[in-house]
Amino acid sequence: MFVGNPDSYCSWLGKGFVLSLLGFFIPGWVTPAQIIPQSALVAWTPNTEPDLAGYYIYYGPLSRNYTNQVTVGPKATIARVDALADPGIYYLTITAFNTAGIESFPARELVYYNPNNAPTITPIGDQLLAEDAPSNPITFTIFDLESPPSELTVRVHSSNPALIPDQNVLMQGSGSNRTAIILPQLNQSGSAQITLEVRDPQGASNAVTFAVQVVPLNDDPLISNIANEIITEDTVSLRLPFYIFDAETVPDDLLVLPFSSNPLLIPDENIVVGGKGNGRWLTFRPARNMSGSAVIEVYVVDEEGGYSWTDFEVTVRHVNHPPTVSPVPNIVINEDTASPIIQLNIADVDSPPAALRLSVTCSNPSLIGHDGIILGGADGARTMVIRPKPNQFGTSSVQLVASDPDGASCTNTFLVTVNPVNDPPNIDPIPSFSIDEGAGPLTVPLTGINSGASNELQSLIVTAVSSQPDIIPTPQVNYASPSSAGSLLISPLSRTQGVAVITVFVSDGQATNSQLFAVSVQAINEPPVISALPDLAVLHLPTPLRLVFNVQDADTPLDWIMLAGYSSDPLVLPASNLVFSGTGSQRTLTIYPILGRTGLVTVTILASDGDGLTSTSFYVLVSSIAAFQ
Repeated sequence: MFVGNPDSYCSWLGKGFVLSLLGFFIPGWVTPAQIIPQSALVAWTPNTEPDLAGYYIYYGPLSRNYTNQVTVGPKATIARVDALADPGIYYLTITAFNTAGIESFPARELVYYNPNNAPTITPIGDQLLAEDAPSNPITFTIFDLESPPSELTVRVHSSNPALIPDQNVLMQGSGSNRTAIILPQLNQSGSAQITLEVRDPQGASNAVTFAVQVVPLNDDPLISNIANEIITEDTVSLRLPFYIFDAETVPDDLLVLPFSSNPLLIPDENIVVGGKGNGRWLTFRPARNMSGSAVIEVYVVDEEGGYSWTDFEVTVRHVNHPPTVSPVPNIVINEDTASPIIQLNIADVDSPPAALRLSVTCSNPSLIGHDGIILGGADGARTMVIRPKPNQFGTSSVQLVASDPDGASCTNTFLVTVNPVNDPPNIDPIPSFSIDEGAGPLTVPLTGINSGASNELQSLIVTAVSSQPDIIPTPQVNYASPSSAGSLLISPLSRTQGVAVITVFVSDGQATNSQLFAVSVQAINEPPVISALPDLAVLHLPTPLRLVFNVQDADTPLDWIMLAGYSSDPLVLPASNLVFSGTGSQRTLTIYPILGRTGLVTVTILASDGDGLTSTSFYVLVSSIAAFQ
């Protein structure tokens, strides 16, 4: 634009002409990469003198102090003024000169304002992002007519800084080609308008705006670590604090689930979770008398099914527990007699019963010596018999001590009272022995029977009892006083086995003496039994014959019994034509005849339990139907 009157007259040879600025001039063939400094067009009224040689156009940034000159020919009425790169004010004037080189006075000075063009930025499409994920690089191009790309600045503005702060739009690249990467805030979703403004050094700017939509995704909840824990056996852990968080779910709506890798040591139901909100705690109780290690996993689950977990190791240190032994009531026995067999149950949570040791001490060793208490039994089932010293009476406390291999022990104390009596009768010891299961009655001799003193002539009575009457019932005693010998008739029950302790008592009416011995009934295998088969069966050709029969076995499950069969004449009845079926005790034999073959044959059935074999035979008459019509 111009300031002042655009028309200016100059006098040369008595003639004048008019100078005016027409406007900017940018050649159409110049690409943006080849932009030359801005130009302006100036036009004037031509000089009509015949010796006109041309025109001088003067211009510069200072009034009447021109730094640039353009020379044009005499026929020109318009010219381009270059080198107007920097925006600002330019001063222009024009003179004419003739063939003699004489130059006219300058025309009136014109003032031209060189405009600054705003930079440009290419459009950017709307963006769709997933929550917590950056965008792909977004490319765009910036350009300015007057300034190089390196001097252009790009500024960012977000309409929703809670979702996308300005500083979370990262600008990269140099020159005209730039990229932007958008980083939404963590755990945020929604939409925002992003504006990219490009600005040149003169302050001119241009902007492009595009939408960014951040699609929400369910975030897994978070759970803090829990330190490893060491506790002592049979104790409860302290409360172990931990924290949970979820970006989308209210803390009280989060589900906390603990699991134990070793439910025998720490059952899941022994893990308790408490607290509310973000602050939670956990405590656990190991199973009683258990030690070892386990890993407890703690899961936190949100309403959408997202979950996280942490785990910690628990070490339960072993503590040795003392064994236990069943209480023994106070005992009252007579002089020179032994107590009945006292059953003792012994156990220890840390040691096998066989490793436990029983010991006994008496407060009155003159009444009950060390050998006067007899301990027996095995594993957890122990026995005790108390036998005072001969002809002694009085009282004594007895301490029964059970000890484990690690030295822990428990003590039961009871009182033994021995009443004074006359001397008891005597009977010799009876050795223990073994017999086979199913053995018949057995006579056991009794010797050394006497009144206990030569001057005592009481009538003696001999009795016997069995500790296992379901194996050996009470033995039958054969004795006549005052004989020194007698016998027991032992009759084990059929199909029983085990150990029975037989106690034989000799009494003079006031005092009693006893001897005991063990009888071991050893198991033997009994073969299967086949029953319910006829002596003679008739098979009518051509119909197969079905025979139902029973099998029994005292020692073996019936489904384990294996059956086989054969005939005395394989030509009439081959073994393959004897087919067995059924289970348990009821079995079926199906005999398939061969057409045209008849006769009387003996069929034998074999039954085996794997250890024993039994057989039975019967006749089968194979006959045609016509022979019996």
